[in-house]
Amino acid sequence: MQDITTLRSKRRELLTLKADIDRQMKQINAAILSHPELGIDVEALINKGGSSTNNGIGVSYTRSLVWDQEYLRDIKDKIPANAWPFDTKETLGLRDFQNYCLDYPQHAEVLQKGAMTKVSKTPRIVEKEGSNESNG
Repeated sequence: MQDITTLRSKRRELLTLKADIDRQMKQINAAILSHPELGIDVEALINKGGSSTNNGIGVSYTRSLVWDQEYLRDIKDKIPANAWPFDTKETLGLRDFQNYCLDYPQHAEVLQKGAMTKVSKTPRIVEKEGSNESNG
């Protein structure tokens, strides 16, 4: 077994290497996103979220919902307990909220006022073999 000094030294070395790789990946991702041959409207994705694939590269910005907790407290008594979509904490994902809207359309509009769509700040870039379609 190696001594602690050697292990710590190796760990610091790997952390430095990891930081350098992360920096390089960030630069390459930025270059990909700004490249004219990408063929994906990145600006539209930044604004609305979602994903698109072109030339074997998939770019996605995830969407999530953030709930106005004060608003939800104010309206809780306006929605029947069996139709209240939250458990212990007032959080509900986008897909779950969409399903709720289908099940309880009469309450969806009131709840919608407390939901704010949040789009991720950084994209996820995935290379896809043999793919050349756009999902915009």
